[in-house]
Amino acid sequence: MVRAMYGVMFLGIFLGVTSFSGRVLAGEDRSDDRVYQYVVKSAEGEFDAISAALETTAETAGWQVLSQTDAGVPDGCSYRARVLVLYDAAYAAALMEANRTTGPFAAVDRINLFEDENGTHVSLVNPVCINRTVLMDDEAYRTLSE
Repeated sequence: MVRAMYGVMFLGIFLGVTSFSGRVLAGEDRSDDRVYQYVVKSAEGEFDAISAALETTAETAGWQVLSQTDAGVPDGCSYRARVLVLYDAAYAAALMEANRTTGPFAAVDRINLFEDENGTHVSLVNPVCINRTVLMDDEAYRTLSE
């Protein structure tokens, strides 16, 4: 379920439907063991335009953008960072069905847009890793993560 839902979003956000481009990381460059996954390195485009494209594409794919928050940076730092918090009611319902006690902790996901000396990058919280942790290694996480 997660892979199917995120597949739509990945296609839109990370494979060029949006108004920015960059080095999209192939599946073998990502690991289900990492909490955060880089999905685009060195995105081309202006920070705010990339952020807007991420938001639009998420909404088009059926996700609700609950919040966009600029992350704090040290004084004098010229780099920017922003977190988009996403929600999908069907996905949340499946999590709740799997485990009503811990499911709510995985009901939202985050996309991170950030700059560093190498450019602007996109990462996200890995739903497979989060599901495994939040559902306490219950086998239900495997079903939700495929």
